[in-house]
Amino acid sequence: MTVDRRIGISAIPSDPKSYLNEQQQLGLIHLREYGWTTFCVRRLSGDSATTILRNKHNKVLGILHEDGTLRIANQLKVRDCRYEENTDIESMLDSIKQQVKKPPQQ
Repeated sequence: MTVDRRIGISAIPSDPKSYLNEQQQLGLIHLREYGWTTFCVRRLSGDSATTILRNKHNKVLGILHEDGTLRIANQLKVRDCRYEENTDIESMLDSIKQQVKKPPQQ
Protein backbone atom coordinates (compact mmCIF):
# COMPACT_ATOMS: atom_id res chain seq x y z
CA MET A 1 0.00 0.00 0.00
CA THR A 2 1.37 3.43 -0.92
CA VAL A 3 0.99 6.42 1.33
CA ASP A 4 0.10 9.79 -0.17
CA ARG A 5 2.65 12.19 1.29
CA ARG A 6 1.29 15.13 -0.68
CA ILE A 7 -1.95 15.57 1.24
CA GLY A 8 -2.83 19.24 1.19
CA ILE A 9 0.01 20.17 -1.19
CA SER A 10 -0.73 21.26 -4.76
CA ALA A 11 0.74 19.27 -7.67
CA ILE A 12 2.08 22.55 -9.03
CA PRO A 13 3.71 24.81 -6.42
CA SER A 14 2.71 28.48 -6.26
CA ASP A 15 6.11 29.41 -7.73
CA PRO A 16 7.15 26.53 -10.02
CA LYS A 17 10.00 28.57 -11.55
CA SER A 18 11.79 28.47 -8.20
CA TYR A 19 12.37 24.76 -8.85
CA LEU A 20 13.91 25.35 -12.30
CA ASN A 21 17.45 26.30 -13.23
CA GLU A 22 18.15 28.87 -15.97
CA GLN A 23 18.45 26.26 -18.74
CA GLN A 24 15.15 24.66 -17.74
CA GLN A 25 13.40 28.05 -17.73
CA LEU A 26 14.69 28.81 -21.23
CA GLY A 27 13.71 25.35 -22.44
CA LEU A 28 10.21 25.73 -21.01
CA ILE A 29 9.71 29.02 -22.88
CA HIS A 30 10.36 27.23 -26.19
CA LEU A 31 8.37 24.12 -25.27
CA ARG A 32 5.28 26.19 -24.46
CA GLU A 33 5.23 27.30 -28.11
CA TYR A 34 4.54 23.66 -28.99
CA GLY A 35 1.76 23.11 -26.45
CA TRP A 36 3.73 21.88 -23.42
CA THR A 37 2.50 22.99 -19.98
CA THR A 38 3.59 22.24 -16.43
CA PHE A 39 1.67 19.19 -15.25
CA CYS A 40 3.26 18.72 -11.83
CA VAL A 41 6.48 19.15 -9.89
CA ARG A 42 7.68 16.09 -8.03
CA ARG A 43 9.38 17.48 -4.96
CA LEU A 44 11.71 14.92 -3.53
CA SER A 45 13.57 15.19 -0.26
CA GLY A 46 15.96 18.12 -0.04
CA ASP A 47 16.21 20.58 -2.91
CA SER A 48 15.70 17.98 -5.62
CA ALA A 49 12.61 18.31 -7.85
CA THR A 50 11.47 16.88 -11.17
CA THR A 51 9.22 18.94 -13.44
CA ILE A 52 6.69 16.95 -15.44
CA LEU A 53 5.21 18.56 -18.56
CA ARG A 54 2.15 17.56 -20.57
CA ASN A 55 1.37 18.34 -24.18
CA LYS A 56 -2.09 19.88 -24.45
CA HIS A 57 -2.57 18.51 -27.98
CA ASN A 58 -1.91 14.81 -27.44
CA LYS A 59 -1.72 14.51 -23.61
CA VAL A 60 1.80 13.00 -23.76
CA LEU A 61 3.89 13.44 -20.60
CA GLY A 62 7.57 14.33 -20.51
CA ILE A 63 10.30 15.23 -18.04
CA LEU A 64 12.07 18.59 -18.23
CA HIS A 65 15.73 17.73 -17.63
CA GLU A 66 18.48 19.86 -16.09
CA ASP A 67 19.77 20.94 -19.51
CA GLY A 68 16.33 22.28 -20.53
CA THR A 69 15.51 19.43 -22.90
CA LEU A 70 12.31 17.42 -22.79
CA ARG A 71 12.40 13.65 -22.64
CA ILE A 72 9.16 11.85 -23.43
CA ALA A 73 8.20 9.58 -20.53
CA ASN A 74 6.07 6.70 -21.78
CA GLN A 75 6.35 4.73 -18.54
CA LEU A 76 5.75 7.65 -16.18
CA LYS A 77 3.15 6.93 -13.51
CA VAL A 78 0.99 9.78 -12.25
CA ARG A 79 -2.10 9.80 -10.09
CA ASP A 80 -5.26 9.30 -12.12
CA CYS A 81 -7.03 11.93 -10.04
CA ARG A 82 -4.46 14.56 -11.04
CA TYR A 83 -5.05 13.86 -14.73
CA GLU A 84 -8.82 13.99 -14.30
CA GLU A 85 -8.56 17.15 -12.19
CA ASN A 86 -6.55 18.86 -14.91
CA THR A 87 -8.97 17.72 -17.61
CA ASP A 88 -11.92 19.05 -15.61
CA ILE A 89 -10.21 22.42 -15.20
CA GLU A 90 -9.50 22.60 -18.94
CA SER A 91 -13.15 21.77 -19.69
CA MET A 92 -14.35 24.51 -17.35
CA LEU A 93 -11.98 27.04 -18.91
CA ASP A 94 -13.14 26.09 -22.41
CA SER A 95 -16.76 26.54 -21.31
CA ILE A 96 -16.02 29.96 -19.82
CA LYS A 97 -14.20 31.04 -22.98
CA GLN A 98 -17.19 30.01 -25.09
CA GLN A 99 -19.56 31.98 -22.85
CA VAL A 100 -17.35 35.06 -23.08
CA LYS A 101 -17.23 34.82 -26.87
CA LYS A 102 -21.00 34.28 -27.12
CA PRO A 103 -22.78 35.94 -24.19
CA PRO A 104 -26.30 34.65 -23.49
CA GLN A 105 -29.01 36.40 -25.50
CA GLN A 106 -31.62 38.23 -23.45
